[in-house]
Amino acid sequence: MNTVSNARPGTGESPLMLLVESRSPWESGDVGDFLDMARCLLASGNAVHLHLIQNGVLWLRRDANALQMLRSDSAGRVRISCDEFSLAQRGIPLDLAQQHGDVWATDALVAEMAGRGVKTIWHS
Repeated sequence: MNTVSNARPGTGESPLMLLVESRSPWESGDVGDFLDMARCLLASGNAVHLHLIQNGVLWLRRDANALQMLRSDSAGRVRISCDEFSLAQRGIPLDLAQQHGDVWATDALVAEMAGRGVKTIWHS
């Protein structure tokens, strides 16, 4: 999996942008806009971590190719992860999730959000 380090404020590096998606692509058309925001942030030189939680893990069923394209176009500046509890609740196998990113427990997401230099946008 690709890894991204947290930038430190004042070092001239861009902050790590943590984007948390909790909605499925079937719920709302603006979920696709959230992926476009990730692309724009990457184009601006930011490192991006896209974390799928709750119904957001349904991206793995609906359009995993969009996630793969985001990762392949990022030159190693994007990390994709998803929530293990959300996967279990929606019957998505761990091996499918691990093909596209890391599987995290919720406490790991909270620790990432609290990281120095991390800017979080939670789409709900």
